[in-house]
Order: sequence, then structure tokens, then C-alpha cells
Amino acid sequence: MISKYFSTDDGTKLHYLEAGQRTQAQQEGQPPVETLIILPGWLQTARMFASQVTALSTSHHVIVLDLRGQGASARPQSGSYRAIRLAKDLLNLMDHLQVQKTHLLAVSLSSAIVWSFIELFGQERLQSLVLIESAAVYIKQSHWSKEDLRNYGGQQTMEEFRDMLTRMESSTDGEAYVRDCLQDRLSTKMNSEDFEALLQEVLQCRPVDGIGNKLALGLVAEDYRDLLPTVRVPTMCIGANHSPIPPESPSWTAAQMVDAKCDFLPGSSFFFYETPGALNVVVDEFLVTHREKQVRSSDSKDDDSRPTLKTASPKTRHHVRVSFGEGTSPPVPCKKVFVADTEVHIATPEEQKHLRQISLSEVNLVPDDWF
Repeated sequence: MISKYFSTDDGTKLHYLEAGQRTQAQQEGQPPVETLIILPGWLQTARMFASQVTALSTSHHVIVLDLRGQGASARPQSGSYRAIRLAKDLLNLMDHLQVQKTHLLAVSLSSAIVWSFIELFGQERLQSLVLIESAAVYIKQSHWSKEDLRNYGGQQTMEEFRDMLTRMESSTDGEAYVRDCLQDRLSTKMNSEDFEALLQEVLQCRPVDGIGNKLALGLVAEDYRDLLPTVRVPTMCIGANHSPIPPESPSWTAAQMVDAKCDFLPGSSFFFYETPGALNVVVDEFLVTHREKQVRSSDSKDDDSRPTLKTASPKTRHHVRVSFGEGTSPPVPCKKVFVADTEVHIATPEEQKHLRQISLSEVNLVPDDWF
């Protein structure tokens, strides 16, 4: 594991940890090692993810970025700490490392960086997403029902969130408050030495100079629920059994996306640090499964008899035109189309008479008004 720095396009010096050989071939005929970039959450540093770096770098090129204002990265007094700026930091890191495509693992509030990256730069450079204790909206609204609160994940009003930041920033009892908050978030009793080591990492990110406040507010400012249905990158949402985020939230988030699933692991919001082994296994299995699917998909493209995949933005009603090698099917009216992995499922029995369930790699979804 190597500690390195790079400068963003606004001149901010950011720190990251790196391990693994991305260009080394595993065996003859195997693809190059893929990259996994880990984005720690608010009040988290790259050093907290040493276990993930060690375990996952045996099969991947692993990077853990200290977000601006946290860990060993610079804390510029001026400039933006909004999610869109941090998404640009991620793009700058990828370009600096000459990484064309990457898997992303985002923890808690750093999911806002992922949503902003997708909104700004698209999904072509993303291979898969692992979202830990993440939500699409973190600030609750007064009009939400009890079901909304469970599904969306936001558990504090903006006023409550600001009050928490003010207490953390206090010069008199801010450190003690952070200590208490950390103890509440842990599901196991750590020995004092391990707890103090973790606390010191958290205190590096404490909002003592206003920077932590700007970062936290920048990450919770937006509501990304409307973005979720457009996310087609394979995604794993992971929740913790001992967490302030309701278990319904990661399940709801996964259900909104095209190709996402959900899993739960024992532990707290810091289970990646408390009991890292279970998380490392789940993430590794997810990445391996994704790679195997990519290999099968690549092999299938060599067969001209198989259809090829192209998608348009989903609407309430579509015509589907499927390409089969030399021929093309006539447009088939469909009220709703579900795309899952490499299969298209037509919603109604009448539509299934025309086009039942076809394994394919390209489908054109064309709105009615195009005809």
C-alpha cells in the first residue's frame, strides 16, 4: 500500500492510498486487473479502509481517496465543497491515474459524489457501484409519511443537522461530543487502543475550522431520488443491521435502479472497520460476478445471430425494435419494458405473443411519438 498525492484542476492537493497492479495480466487470456476506487464517507479517512485495500488489491487495482477537507488531503479555506466539486475531484483522480473505467465503492454521504458524477459525466466510465449505508436524500422533509422516512433514509431535518455540526465544532466539548457519537455508532465494544486509533482518524475530519461543516452540508444538500431510475450501472447496496439508517432505505434505493441488488451485513455504520472480513468477501464476490458477466457478454458479441443492446430513456409507453443479425423485427407496442441483465421482459401477455422473452445485448426503446 503506497501513500500518494495529486493536484486537482483547481490546485487542491489530495491524498490517496494505492495498491495492486492494474496492468498485470492474471493468466494468459485473462483481462487486465480492474480498478476499484473507494470514497470514504464524511468523518472518514482513507486509512480506515486499510483492510479493504489489503484484501481487494489481490485481485484489483485499489485506490482510496481522502476527500478534500478530510484525512491527509488539503483543507482549502476558499473554494467549493459541494458534491459537484468532489465529483470533479474523482474525475481528476481517474485522469491522473489514466483509469478509463472503474468500479466505485462509496460510503454513506459520499454516495452524493457518485450521483453527482453520474449527473455531470455520465456512466460510461463506471463499471459497477457498491453503495454502503447510502441514500439518495439525507435530509428529511416535514411532509414525509412514516413509510417515506423508512424508504428514503433521511433521519434529520436541516436544522437538526446544523445543530449537530455546531456541537461538533465547539471548542469546549466538541471532541467529547464526537467521541460519544462514535461510541453510539459502533456495534461492538472495541478495546481502548483500537477505539482511540479510530477516534483520532475521525477527529482529523472534525469541523473545527468550518471546513468539515462546508463538506457535510455540500454532501447532504441535494435530493437525488429522481436520478435513481436512470442509473443502469450494476449496483450493490449494502446496509448494516445496527445503523441509524432504516433497513428499508437501501432496499428501496436498489429497487429504483435498473440493475441493483441489496444485502445486509452485521455491524454498525463502521462495519467496514469493525468487522471488515464479511464486507471484503461480499464486495469481492460482487466484482468477480460482474467481471464474469462482462466476459460472457463480450463472447456473445462475436455471435452475429444474437441481438445487440442500445437503450433510450424509459417512457411510459414504447415500441421495441430488436435487431437480429441481418434482419430487424417490426416495431412492437409495449406498455412497459423491464431490462434485467441481458434479458428484456415484455409486460403483457398480448405483447409476449409478439416478443416473449429474448436474450439480447441490444434493444432500442423508442417512444410512441417517434412513429
